[in-house]
Amino acid sequence: MPREPYRNHLPKWFLSEDVLPFLSFDAYIYYHCDACGMYLGLNPALLTDRTDIRKAFPCSVCGMRGHLTLRTFPMRWLLNCDDCGQTWGELHAGFFYAPTCATCGSGRNTAVESEPLEPLPSVLADSASALLWGVDPKADVEAIMEGLRLNSRGPDRARYLIPAALFAERLYRWNDYPRDRWRLRDLQGRLLHQYFKAVGLVSAGRAAARALAGLAEGDDAPESVADMANLCNETAYACYSLLRLAGVDGEVFDMAEVREVGSRIGRKAIAAYAELERLDPVLIGGQIARTWFLVGDIHRTGSFELSQFDEALACYDRAQGEPHIPADVRAWVEEARQKVAEVIAGLQGTESVVGRQPPVDYDRDDWTRLSRETRCYWLFDAAITLEADGRLGAAEEALHRAQRLALDEFGVAPDVSTLRSRVRIFSRVFDHAAHLNVRLARPHTAVEAIDSVRAVVLSRSYVASGEEERELARNVTYQTFMDFLGRAEEAPRFSALVDLEIPETRDHLATDTSLAKLTRSGWPDDMAIGTFVVSAQKVSLVLARRRADGWQLEATQAPAPAVELMRTIELLNLKPGIFRERRLRQLCSALSGALLSELRPWLLRRDVTRLAVSVPGSLSYVPIEALFGDEGPEVCFVPSLRVASAMADKLRPVGPFGRALVVGYDGVGLVRVREEIGRLRELYGGRLDEVSPRISKRDLLAKLTSTDYDIIHFACHGSFALGDEALSALHLSTVEGRPVLLEAHELAGARLARSAVVVLSACESGLSSLGHANNYDGLNGAFLRMGARGIIGSRWPVYDDAAFGFMDRLHTRLAAGVSPERAVAAAQADMRPTHGIEDWAAFFYLGLPGLDNEKGAMQAWK
Repeated sequence: MPREPYRNHLPKWFLSEDVLPFLSFDAYIYYHCDACGMYLGLNPALLTDRTDIRKAFPCSVCGMRGHLTLRTFPMRWLLNCDDCGQTWGELHAGFFYAPTCATCGSGRNTAVESEPLEPLPSVLADSASALLWGVDPKADVEAIMEGLRLNSRGPDRARYLIPAALFAERLYRWNDYPRDRWRLRDLQGRLLHQYFKAVGLVSAGRAAARALAGLAEGDDAPESVADMANLCNETAYACYSLLRLAGVDGEVFDMAEVREVGSRIGRKAIAAYAELERLDPVLIGGQIARTWFLVGDIHRTGSFELSQFDEALACYDRAQGEPHIPADVRAWVEEARQKVAEVIAGLQGTESVVGRQPPVDYDRDDWTRLSRETRCYWLFDAAITLEADGRLGAAEEALHRAQRLALDEFGVAPDVSTLRSRVRIFSRVFDHAAHLNVRLARPHTAVEAIDSVRAVVLSRSYVASGEEERELARNVTYQTFMDFLGRAEEAPRFSALVDLEIPETRDHLATDTSLAKLTRSGWPDDMAIGTFVVSAQKVSLVLARRRADGWQLEATQAPAPAVELMRTIELLNLKPGIFRERRLRQLCSALSGALLSELRPWLLRRDVTRLAVSVPGSLSYVPIEALFGDEGPEVCFVPSLRVASAMADKLRPVGPFGRALVVGYDGVGLVRVREEIGRLRELYGGRLDEVSPRISKRDLLAKLTSTDYDIIHFACHGSFALGDEALSALHLSTVEGRPVLLEAHELAGARLARSAVVVLSACESGLSSLGHANNYDGLNGAFLRMGARGIIGSRWPVYDDAAFGFMDRLHTRLAAGVSPERAVAAAQADMRPTHGIEDWAAFFYLGLPGLDNEKGAMQAWK
C-alpha cells in the first residue's frame, strides 16, 4: 500500500497510458483525424477516452465528425540527484510518487532537461488553441473543471476527481503565479473532499482537510473576504466529513486535532461572513446560521466529552439566534439541539468523561424510537465504559444486545451493496464482542461473534438465490410486524447490573453447525484454524483443532499496539524498488514482535504445525508466513471459519487434479509469460487447454462456467483498486495500446462448472478490502463467489522472474496431485533460502485445504 493510496485511484484506462491525465508538462497531447490525417492541438484538460466525447468534436480542418483519436507523445525528464549527483531519466508519472534516485535512494532531485520519447508530428493545426498552463490560475481552474464536466457520466466518473486534484496540486507547487495562486490549492482540497464523500476513502478525506486548512491559515490565503469565507467554510465541512467516518477501515487520525482545526477555521468563516453581511443580510445571515450549525456538529461528532457537547449546544443556540436563519436549517438545529441536550442531561454530575465514555443508563422513554444504528452504538459505548470499570457481566450484556441490533440490520439489507455498507458501520461491535469473550474464556462465543461479520458478504454467495430472497422476505415481514405491534424493547439501565452474573456461554449454534460441516467434509486433522481479532489494544487468537471426539476451541490474548499497527500497515510502500525488501523485513520484524511475541510460544506448546488463519482486512496485506520465522507452522488463509464450512459443504469432489486451463497475456512487458505457459504445457500435457488472451470476455466466462477445470491459471498483468475494489482487474491483452480488462464486478453472478483452484499469476491479485470485516471485494472474492475452491494470488507487484520461479515450483506439485495449500507452502520453502520476502512471500493461498474425505459429504455445486 502506498503512503497516499488515493493517488492510485485513477480512471481505469489512464492506468494503461504512458501519460497520466491533465499532464501537458509531460506530454504533447493531440487529437488525430483519421479522415484528413491532421493533428489537432488539444487543451489537455479535455483529455478523455470516452468515445461519445470524441465523436462530438468535428475536425477543424475537414469538418468530419467521429474520426478523432487520442494521440500522446510523452516526454522523458532527466533528473539530477541533489545528494549523490547521479543523473537518470524518469518518466513523468514518477513525479506523482516522489521519484527517488536508484543509486542512493534520495528523494531530492532537480530536473535538468526534457525530451520527447518519439518525434513530434510535423503537420499540426490549431496549435494556438491549446491552453498554456501555469499563467492564469483562474483559467487553469476553469479548464480543469471543464474536463471534469465532460467526464461526469459513467461508472468511473468519481475517479476523474483524483487526477484533477493531482494536477491542481502540481500546478500549485510548480508555478510561480503572479496572483491568486491559492485557487489551485483550494481546487485540490475541494476535489479530494468530493472524492472522499463519494467513495469514503479516508486518506483522501485527510488530504483534503490538510490542504484546505493549510491554505486557510497559511501565507497563500486569499485576500478577498468572500473567498476567505468560502474557503474556511469548505475547510470546516471537510473536517466534519472526516470526523463522521472516524475509525472506518482501520484508518487512524487524531480526532481531537481535526475537531479543533474544524471549529477554529469554521469560526473564521463566520467572522468573514459577518464582514459581508451588510451586502445581503438575508443571504449572508442564512449562511452564518448554516456555519454555526456546522461548527456545532463538529464539536459533537465522534465525542462523548461533556465539554464538547456544551460547545455544540452553544453553537446551535448561536445558529437559532440568527434573525435570517432559513426554515430548513432551523428544523435541523432544533433536532440536533434536542439530541445534544439529552446527552448532556445524562452526563451531568460526572466530574470527567474520558474519550468515548457515555452514560450507562438510558433514562428516557424514546429508546425504541431511536434508529438501530443509534441504539447499537449507544450500547457499544456503554460496554466500553462498563469494561473499563471492571463490570464485565454488564459489558457483555451490552455487547450482546448491540450484536442483536446489528444482525437485524444485516438481515433486512436488500442487496450486497447495502449489506457491505452496514457491515462497515457495525464491524467494531463484533470485534469487541469477540475480544471480550476471549477475555471471559469463551472461545465458542468469540468465534460466533466475529464470524457474524467477517466475510459475511462473501458468505451470502453460498446461499441459493431463491433461499436468500425467501429469508430476506421473512426478515422484512417479521420486522414490519414487530414494528407495527410496537414491540417494547426495554431501555438499558446497566447501573442495576453491578453484580450481574456472567453467563457461562451464549448461543453459538452457527459455530457448532460450521464445525460439524467441516468434520463431515474431512477437514485435515493436523490443520488448525486460527481466527485473529485486533481490538482494544489487544490481539486475540481463537484456535480450533479437530480431535477424535469433535473440535477443541481455545483462545488467548496479548497486548498489541493496535493504532500503531494500523498506521504501520497504512504507510507501507510496496512499490517495486531497491528498498522494498528492506521495508518488508522491517515490517515483518515489527509485526512479529507486536503480534506474535506471546502467541508464537502459545502455538508451539500446542504442536500446531499447519494453520489456516482468518484475519481482518488490514492484516491480509501482511505476509503472516514470514512473521512466524523458519520454525513456524505451514500457513494458508480462509475467509472465516463459517465461510470455510460453507465452501466445503458446497464443494464438488475433485480427487487428483486433472484438467487445467491457462489464459495468457498478449501485450507489452511480462517477457516470461510465454515461458511460463510453455512450462504448464510440459507439466499438464494433454490435460491443458489454452485460450487466446484476445478471447472475448463473454466467451471466456462461458468457457469457465461450462467446462470442468480443476485448475484455472491466469498469467497477465493485474491491478488492485483500493477503495473501489470491484474495479480490480486482470489485464488480458492490449488493443490499440489500451488494456482489455477483466474486472472483479464482471464476474458477478457467474458460477464455475467445477470448484477449481484459480491461480492469478498477476500483480496485486490477492488483495482485498482494508475493513476489519474483510469482505473480500477484490479479484479473490470475485472468484470465490464463483465457486472456486481457493485462490492463489499476490500481495504486491511481483517481478517477472520471481513470478515465473514460483509458478514453476507450484505447478510441478499441483500437476502431481499435491493439495494447493501444501503446493504453495512447498514453493515458498524452496525459494526462501535464496530469495527475499518480496519474492518468496508474494503469493499466498486463500481457500480450502486438501480434504481427507472428498466423497460422501461433498455436495455438487449448484
